[in-house]
This record gives sequence, C-alpha cells and structure tokens, in this order.
Amino acid sequence: MSRRNIDTGGQLLFGLSGDDPLTISLQDSFDRWDDLNEYGGQDPFWSDGVNMNLERNHIIYYKNQMEDKYDSGEYPDIYYRETPPEMSFEYMANPEQIRSDAAEALQIIEADDNLKFIRENIDGLTDKQRQALCVGAVLGYVRNLKSYIAEDDLVSMRRYRNPEWVLDSFQRLANELSQPVSESVLTRETDGGDEEYEDEECEADEIPEQEALAESAEEPEESMQLSFF
Repeated sequence: MSRRNIDTGGQLLFGLSGDDPLTISLQDSFDRWDDLNEYGGQDPFWSDGVNMNLERNHIIYYKNQMEDKYDSGEYPDIYYRETPPEMSFEYMANPEQIRSDAAEALQIIEADDNLKFIRENIDGLTDKQRQALCVGAVLGYVRNLKSYIAEDDLVSMRRYRNPEWVLDSFQRLANELSQPVSESVLTRETDGGDEEYEDEECEADEIPEQEALAESAEEPEESMQLSFF
C-alpha cells in the first residue's frame, strides 16, 4: 500500500513510492554499509568499523522516522531488512590487501630516484634550511610507513595505497635541492632571527586533498540534518 500526501499546491510531500526521501536515505545507508563491509573506505583516520557503526546509527534513525510518520502497513520493503550488527572499532575490510599494498608502496618509495637524490644532498643544509624545505616531514613519509607496517596499523597503512602523493613530495624537494637555495628559503631563514624555525605547513603524513575524507583526527560527527525536514 502506498500513501501520498499532497499539499495545496499539488506538490508531493511524502509517500512510500521509490522517490520517498526516507526510503532513499535508508537504502543509501544500507548501500554504504555494504560497501564499507565488502570493499572498505578511504577514511585516513578512522577504521571501517567506526564508519560502519555510523551508518548503522543512520539506519536506526531512518527506521525510527518511518515508524513515527507512517502506519506499520505502509513501510517500504527496505525497512524490513535487518539492521546490521554493531561492528568492532578495529574492523577493517580486506586487511591482507591493505598489508600487501603498503608493502608494495614501501618498495616503490624506497626505489624512487628522487628520494635517493635527497638523501645524498641534504648533508650541507643548515637546520633552518631543512626546516624551511620540510626535509624532516618528507623523509618522515618513509619512516612512518615502516612504523605503520611494523605496528600493523591498517588505517594508517591505507593512506599509502596510492603512493603518488609521496613521490610527488620527493620530486618537489629534489627540484629544490638541485638548484641554489631559493629566495623563499633565504627569506624565511632570516625572518626567524636566532629563534628556532618551525614551519606549520610541514606535517608528516600530509594527506592529499582528494584523499582526505576527514579533516581532523576527531571522531567523525554524525550529521542528521536531513534536507526534507
């Protein structure tokens, strides 16, 4: 049975047809949960289990909204799908693939000619020049990936699934080192006076914008601001 509520202008407000907002939202949450469970996500800070539990909360929310707004005989088929179980915060989909990708990424990174060039040409830099060029952060990509592999940190290893962003950082630094110290570096060095230079933009494991689905290491916020309410 399908119910449609029509306002005075003839516009459909709610209904249990295929374009019902609650039905679409509930189906979307189930689909996202399924995708996370089977393929995993790309969140650089939180596990698949954490994000699956967020989707589970959304599913519960949408089902409760249906119960509040519709008669029991009018629920769509997706309502009757069993709510997914609560997942362990440690759960990650395809852990062996993540480990394999991380090991392969480390091999690619270690074999990079730009990295070799950097290691051979940084001894003559002053501490301030190293800081201005973000040498520590760039070399930290290698050190950190080795640490993540040793600790079996699957979430952090997943950041290196595509190591191109690391290789790009090597290329930029190698280009800087292949030329005389740039005016920007000289300026930044003298601006600091005798105080120790700290570059807020130099952060190891900096995630490229297209990869960063979370902007901070705080737990993902659960937004239930639905456009049709």
